[in-house]
Amino acid sequence: MNSPANPSREASHNAPAGCRAGFAIAAWLMAGLLPACVGAVGCGPRETYPVRGVVVFADTQQPARELADYIVTFDSLERRVGGSSPIDGNGGFVLSTLRPGDGAILGRHRVAITPPPRDDGLPDDWLIDRRYGDLKTSGLEVEVGQAPNTLTLTVDRHRGKPAK
Repeated sequence: MNSPANPSREASHNAPAGCRAGFAIAAWLMAGLLPACVGAVGCGPRETYPVRGVVVFADTQQPARELADYIVTFDSLERRVGGSSPIDGNGGFVLSTLRPGDGAILGRHRVAITPPPRDDGLPDDWLIDRRYGDLKTSGLEVEVGQAPNTLTLTVDRHRGKPAK
């Protein structure tokens, strides 16, 4: 019994013409076009630049220490990528996009700030105006450049009792 030296080549050679075309297209995509497509749609690697900052209250211009564990979220206006960071006990944050602490990609970003998720099923406690919880309504936008970026995000406190 004769066995082919290269079974996959033999199988594709003996396949109907439509299947051979499919094999060729698949090989072409994997070899050259696929990396180009991935980069074009925004899924490929990007260069990031350091971003750190502090959240301050508008009424006092003091660091928002009460917002410890809230989440700062950046969303690029030019590309489909974003980053986030928890706020520390001093009101500070160090943004992560692809790796911990790596920063953000260049360009304009919308910013949202949200309470930490709760495990007990109760509503989130809002110590700041709820508009900051949505990228579309927060009014916070920043420009990330190549140099290390040090930002100040100014927020309004929630009026009255914390919103639930």
